[in-house]
Amino acid sequence: MSSAPRVQGSGGVCPRRVLNVDPNREKCHVPEMEPSRLRKVSFCVDVEIASGPRYIDEDDSQGPQQQKTNAKLKERAEGEALKRPQALQEEKDERGEVKLDARSRNVDVPRSGDTDGQDDGDDGVGTLLRGSLDDDRENVSRKKEKKKRSEEERKERQEKRKRRAEESGTVPVELKPGDGPDLTVDALQTLESTLHTSPHGGGGTEPSTAALPSPNPSMKQDRPTTDPVRIYRRCCQLRETPILKRITEQLMAPDCCALFEPGVVRCLDLSRSRLQLADVVTLGDWLAVVPVKQLRLEDADINDEGVRHILAGLIAAKKPQPSRRKNVEPRHRERIRRQPCQERSGVVEKITLKNNPRITRLGWKHINLFIYMCRSLRTIDISMNQFPETLPAATQANQVKNPQNAPRGEGRDTDAGETLRKCLSERPGGSRLEELILSECGLTTTQIGHVVGGVEACGISRLGLAGNHLVDEGLTHVMRYLRSGVCQGLDIGGNDLRGKTSVIAEAILHQQHVPCWGLSVAGCNLDTADLKTLFPALVKLPDFRFIDLSHNHDLCTQDNGLISLFRRYMSHFKNLKRLHLADVGMSPKQAIALADCLPDGPRLAHLNLLDNPQLSALANASNETDQEEACALYASLMAAVRVSSTLICIDIDVSARQQEGCCM
Repeated sequence: MSSAPRVQGSGGVCPRRVLNVDPNREKCHVPEMEPSRLRKVSFCVDVEIASGPRYIDEDDSQGPQQQKTNAKLKERAEGEALKRPQALQEEKDERGEVKLDARSRNVDVPRSGDTDGQDDGDDGVGTLLRGSLDDDRENVSRKKEKKKRSEEERKERQEKRKRRAEESGTVPVELKPGDGPDLTVDALQTLESTLHTSPHGGGGTEPSTAALPSPNPSMKQDRPTTDPVRIYRRCCQLRETPILKRITEQLMAPDCCALFEPGVVRCLDLSRSRLQLADVVTLGDWLAVVPVKQLRLEDADINDEGVRHILAGLIAAKKPQPSRRKNVEPRHRERIRRQPCQERSGVVEKITLKNNPRITRLGWKHINLFIYMCRSLRTIDISMNQFPETLPAATQANQVKNPQNAPRGEGRDTDAGETLRKCLSERPGGSRLEELILSECGLTTTQIGHVVGGVEACGISRLGLAGNHLVDEGLTHVMRYLRSGVCQGLDIGGNDLRGKTSVIAEAILHQQHVPCWGLSVAGCNLDTADLKTLFPALVKLPDFRFIDLSHNHDLCTQDNGLISLFRRYMSHFKNLKRLHLADVGMSPKQAIALADCLPDGPRLAHLNLLDNPQLSALANASNETDQEEACALYASLMAAVRVSSTLICIDIDVSARQQEGCCM
């Protein structure tokens, strides 16, 4: 007989043992970040198998056992009433009726053919008894009809309430395969797309939605669905949130999913939406299940918690894997050939969080962590959000930890610019991130230096720093990035650069080969003298294809120097494809002169002349002189298009009548 094992110790807590440690999980090397804040544990309920909510009537809610119990209670009540007839009579006198079924009354009434042993005096008594019984039966039948009528009215009211709830969108519609003929997948999708929609705007809800069942109940479902609309509706049902019409309309579009990637959504545009936090949480659940390549949330009025849910869902998503055949190898061999586990790092390639002023320090901390963790990210636009000076400290996971063993700097706010530099330079995805837009974020000179250092170390090829009030020191940091050999596109518009273009020219001419192909100096208060310094350097760039000179009002109002520069340098721009001259104060004569030199561009394809007041006035000319000048302008532009073999688009303001003629 073996004795039970003795438990050592003095009654304390057993030592904790962690069993789910993943040795292949990559650690976050930025101590200021908390990776757990963007880790989302999600589950997917297959909408092909899981049934939707059922609407059961009150009468059908009672099972067989409950019905038997009710029958026994009814019999017991009838027995008690027969045992106490006096109490029954008193109740009848008080209430006017007895709450018992008429079948409990056993009245012996002689039949009409049975006349033995009865005299003529009994006929009156039998007639009286038969009349009372007929009255009782009539009362019982009347009560049954009344009860039946009230039951039908109750069911009708219940059906009306149900239909009203379905029309208002509070409850979804359930379609059962037994209600009609068998439906195929195409028929179900067609029916799903033709459901009644809300008459409200893009932020409304769908009044009638369907938790569609399996097309064929007898068919075995061996793989989950990849339909984004069905998964989104199921997520809304699980979270008990309304189904947003704007989302379902985009997901039901024919070009929603990628052609060769079923279940992967190309783009979801929620710009200028006003989502509640519950809707954002549901959207985060859906993003964790359905991969989205491009997400637009410009001016969406989301806060820090909404940003966290959305970014956590984007990181948790993965592409649907094709079905595999069952592995017949023994399990001990599977352990040998097991591949190292790699943590999910997202599928999204482009995300826009522009102009969301409710994003504070905590939201920027989530964004920095997302930039660090997401490997698939290519472009992120977080412009028009105020960049903070500091970020909140990391929350301690263990409150009883010895303060002496705490990491250095824990519990104190960290510098936001330095943290962003670390997240950019040390991100595992590396140079896969191609574009970072931080326009109008209120960056200081020191923060611009941190951003440029991180971008240069990460290998980001396109950087947007428009509207950040660049001074000489900040411009020096930007030119360091231009000389690094990494810069391919640079946006420094919205900064006063008058008299500072020589710094840009020196940075371009500093090295023999600069891979920059795009430059935006829109709204930089430039004049013709600045372009005289800049153009000789730009023509030295071998791959230069785009320049934006818009919103520089002094380029054309002072003299015709801009047209002279284009006449001189247009043929030297070997690869220039796009030229933006919107809102530069160009006159009709200058536009006609520019049209003469457009065919000199070897590869010029697009010219933008919008928002020039004098050109816009010709579009609605009323007198004969202006109309002749307008005809001369449009004729010169058409001639330039005919002569040039590369020019395909000229953006210019036209009148409403011309727009109608183009539409016809």
